[in-house]
Amino acid sequence: MIWQIRSQAAHLLACIIPLSLGCIAALAGCSSGGGSLSTGSLVTTVRGAFHGIGTSPITREDVKRIPFASLGYRVGGSADELLVLAGKRGDELVWTSSAKITIVTQEGRIVRTIGLQHDLESLSLREGLAVGLEPGTASTWIMSFHDPDKSSAMLSCRVISAESEIITTLQRRVPVTRIDETCSSADLQWHFENHYWIDPATRLMWRSEQHTHPKLKIIRTEVLRPYAPAVGAEE
Repeated sequence: MIWQIRSQAAHLLACIIPLSLGCIAALAGCSSGGGSLSTGSLVTTVRGAFHGIGTSPITREDVKRIPFASLGYRVGGSADELLVLAGKRGDELVWTSSAKITIVTQEGRIVRTIGLQHDLESLSLREGLAVGLEPGTASTWIMSFHDPDKSSAMLSCRVISAESEIITTLQRRVPVTRIDETCSSADLQWHFENHYWIDPATRLMWRSEQHTHPKLKIIRTEVLRPYAPAVGAEE
């Protein structure tokens, strides 16, 4: 599976720089609105999407220039970075960037990473729900890593609280349920908490704080342009 993701990511990244016509067509298929754009418009838009963001916070104007579903992320205290949707396979979304970073999500939960300092090779659900909305909801996972000291480990998670909130993302007010989840792995002697901000009507995870590797700082994500329109977002 990883090689398939690498292939998709490499195909997208290879064309972001030269912007070949074939790849531009592939990108058009990931447009959040499903509409078509002219080749010239796509060239201008994609070039603009991957330049000029850098260490500055991602703004609504940055996102408006991108006709594709997009996701912002930050590792620890690093700068905000931008990912665009490269493909969809089942319930997994593959997000990638010009910096050759790829993050794969399943219902918003990060299940694979490529290109980070310490990567999560896979996160596979064994029992329970991928993302529960009720306190007490439990799930069991198998985590796999490239690290030679521990290639795989069991992970047990449980929702400990669920509270209604209204968050603001790029000046949009969105009613969500904040989910606090505690996870532990006896194999890794690792204990942590994840936090998710989910639209209870659409189950879209607008924002998250997730741990993916014992040696990596927390990853924060925020949906900038959703793959499917969210219900209840106020302009």
